Amino acid sequence: ASVAATDIIHFKDNIYVGFASSTSYIYGTGTTWTASTLAGNGNNAKYWATALNSAGAYALWKSETVNTVASATDATNTGAWATAITVGSADREITKLFNAFNTLIVGKEDGFWRYNRVVNDWSAADVFFNEAPDYDVAVSTDNFSRGTQWLGWLYLTTAQQGFIRWRPGEFQDISSLFTAPRLTDFGGRIRAVAGEPRQLFVLGDTPTTDTSSTKTTRLMSLRLDPHGEVRSPHVLANVSIGDINWLAVFNGYVYAFGVLTNDDLANEVASI
Repeated sequence: ASVAATDIIHFKDNIYVGFASSTSYIYGTGTTWTASTLAGNGNNAKYWATALNSAGAYALWKSETVNTVASATDATNTGAWATAITVGSADREITKLFNAFNTLIVGKEDGFWRYNRVVNDWSAADVFFNEAPDYDVAVSTDNFSRGTQWLGWLYLTTAQQGFIRWRPGEFQDISSLFTAPRLTDFGGRIRAVAGEPRQLFVLGDTPTTDTSSTKTTRLMSLRLDPHGEVRSPHVLANVSIGDINWLAVFNGYVYAFGVLTNDDLANEVASI
C-alpha cells in the first residue's frame, strides 16, 4: 500500500490491514491482496479487534469513524458489515480496539468503553459504557491507545506515563512500576505491550526525542508473583527504534515494529 497502515489483524484465513478513512482496507494472504469495495463506510477501517457480536458469534470489529464501530462475520467483498454502533461523543476519538474477556473494548481519548451485547439488568443491547469516566478530565490521544489482555487482566496505557490494568469490577494503576525510582535514562511512558503465557513484554520509552539517531527503547519483562501482583520490571534489552508502533510475540521471538530514524529506509521490523 502507498499509505501507512493503522492496524493489522488475522481473521478467518485472511490478514486485514486498515488505513483509516482515506483508503479502503485490504485483505488477503501471502502477496495477494484485495481492496474492499463495500459501499458507504463499509470499506473504511482504522483499528481492528475480534470479539463476540450481539448474536454471540465470533466476529471481526473495526472502527469506522471517530466514534463508531461495526462488526462482520464475513468482511470480504462477498460479506457485509452490521449497522455501526456509536461509542461516546464525536469529540472524543477512538484510540484503539481490544478483545478482553470475549468482549469488545474500545479505547477512546476519554476512557475505555465496554460493549454490552445482550439485554441485562443494567443495560440495553448493543451499547457501550465507559469503564474509566475519570479520564473525561484528562483527555488525550495517548489514552488507552496501547494494550493487551494477559493472565486475566487487560493492561492499558494512558497519557502522562500512565499504565493501568483492569478486569470487570477492578481497576489498578500500576504506573509506579515504571516511574519510581525515576532514572535519567529511563522514561515511564509505555510504547507497546505484548504477552506470552509466562510474562508480559513492555517497551519503555527513554527521555530522548523520537527523531534522534541514537534513540533506543527499553524492552522489559513483567511477571506475576504467586499472589497475582505484578513484580518490578526486568530490563532485557535496548531496541534501536525511535518511534515504536507495535510489539508482537511469535514462535519464541519478540518483534518490535516502528521507525528507525538513523536508517534511510526508515521502516524497520526488529527481532529481539
